[in-house]
Amino acid sequence: MRHVVTSILVAGCVSSTAFAFQARSGGSAAGSACALLTRDLAMKVSTPEGRKLLEGTKASADSEGMAVAKQASTCYHGLVTLVLEPAARPDQVRKDMRAGTPLYKNHEPVAGVGDEAFFTSNSQFAYLYVWSSSHHFMIEMGKDLGGDAKTLKPNVVELGKAVVTKLR
Repeated sequence: MRHVVTSILVAGCVSSTAFAFQARSGGSAAGSACALLTRDLAMKVSTPEGRKLLEGTKASADSEGMAVAKQASTCYHGLVTLVLEPAARPDQVRKDMRAGTPLYKNHEPVAGVGDEAFFTSNSQFAYLYVWSSSHHFMIEMGKDLGGDAKTLKPNVVELGKAVVTKLR
């Protein structure tokens, strides 16, 4: 049930970004998202309430209902999601984020994460899109209790830096 609800929320919340994320023409994501997003790392970057939600759960690579490329590698740990190589045209998405096109007008640059990174949030989720060398990935973190998802920015940035380190 948790995955169904999460999938529905994710699909709705990233629908504006989904237009740019299409099926890849071939190949697979560089590495496995669950090999990078370990339980320990998810616990480290989660809020106290998020850590409570992680207790007794296992990672899931099920991306059913999520608007990402068919060959992307996805991993969920509670309210934390990592998607490796989510865009079919990452260079175009990156260019559009830099330019602040209407689809990406709320994506703010984040220094110090990979070669380039952008953060955005809505009332439920915080997102970080990162380009590092030949890789790109997306992090999504859901808010657990109260507050605004924008407060999760330090958490997703910390996770982004850790993933970049593991990709090298």
